[in-house]
Amino acid sequence: MSWYGDCSVGGICGVCFGTFIINCENSGTVNGNSNGMSGYTGGIVGQARDDLEIGTVTVTANVSGDTTNDTTYVGGIIGEGTSVTVTAAEVTGDITGTEYVGGIAGYGTYGAATVTCQFEDCSVEKCTIRATGNFAGGIYGSYRANGAQPIVSGCDVSDSSVLANSNAGG
Repeated sequence: MSWYGDCSVGGICGVCFGTFIINCENSGTVNGNSNGMSGYTGGIVGQARDDLEIGTVTVTANVSGDTTNDTTYVGGIIGEGTSVTVTAAEVTGDITGTEYVGGIAGYGTYGAATVTCQFEDCSVEKCTIRATGNFAGGIYGSYRANGAQPIVSGCDVSDSSVLANSNAGG
């Protein structure tokens, strides 16, 4: 199955606030077109907010955002997340966007000063993670912190490529 849309596109949910997504799988294609705005595209959720918890999910899909726009947020699980927890996620496939592209999350940020994003026991394998501009990472493309750093624990990136013009890390 394939998902195509504008602005916030996800294989399970476009925009999710403060809920649980557990035991899901996406084996389709997710393609977000931002139409000149910031676009959020994820294999499970496009835009995640307010203590959303995602656990035991598998994405074996190609996930892509608009590569002609200045700002896209594209991730194997979530495109952009604020104060979210991702646990036991597995990602395989190509993940592509302009900027902020990650194997698990394209972009993460804090909610309150002490509430952060957490990525635990996640696996990114046999992926090509490509930002045609800047900011690509095996787990997350970029994170905006104001004293609340992301928590990354037990995550693995293997047999994958992470590519960007600048600011790329595996």
